[in-house]
Amino acid sequence: MARTLEQAIELRAKQGGGGFTPSQLRTIVDATLKEVDATDESQLKFLGQGFFGDVFWLGDKRKVLKLTNDYTDAYASEIVRRKPDKNLVKVYQVFALADSYPAVIGIVNEKLSPLASHERAKLDYLRKLWNKAIGQRTFLTRQNLDKFVDSPQIEEVDDADYGLLSTLVRVFTDRHIKWRDLSGDNIMARGREKVVSDLGFSESLKQPIPVLVRL
Repeated sequence: MARTLEQAIELRAKQGGGGFTPSQLRTIVDATLKEVDATDESQLKFLGQGFFGDVFWLGDKRKVLKLTNDYTDAYASEIVRRKPDKNLVKVYQVFALADSYPAVIGIVNEKLSPLASHERAKLDYLRKLWNKAIGQRTFLTRQNLDKFVDSPQIEEVDDADYGLLSTLVRVFTDRHIKWRDLSGDNIMARGREKVVSDLGFSESLKQPIPVLVRL
């Protein structure tokens, strides 16, 4: 169901157990629009939602705004903003909409394209193999990758998928991020490149996140 920026902010605040008065909400909406260089809410097109967040396309820009309650996404995104990589989504901004707790976080990323359905299905099957060999919700680390290589499931993994896993292990290890949300939905396309599009449900060092509105 499509929703406005104001509705999404209110929903995320309530999901986190908080909320804003109508005047506070209006102030936060206006500050958010200003932060992403939009003059009004009509410039933001609602693209969809997940358990932790809502995503808006920022008009004619090749960018999207994600609103989330997931602090792990915020911290990992801030690390990637400062230390980008071609295999990770480009992060342009990370901010808390207000100094409330729990915060609603805004993350501005590049707009990526979905993979073809057969590629998404292939990655979902790779995740199934990983879960069978290593366990569900396990991190993509060098140690776990070595265990995966020693498992019977590796026989079903082609060179391209193994190469992707190896690359992501290197990229995330180099940034001290533990990531575990491998799926066909969380890896998207930038041209011909496969790119991790969602950095949430991860572990990394806490990062300073700027705040737009002091209530």
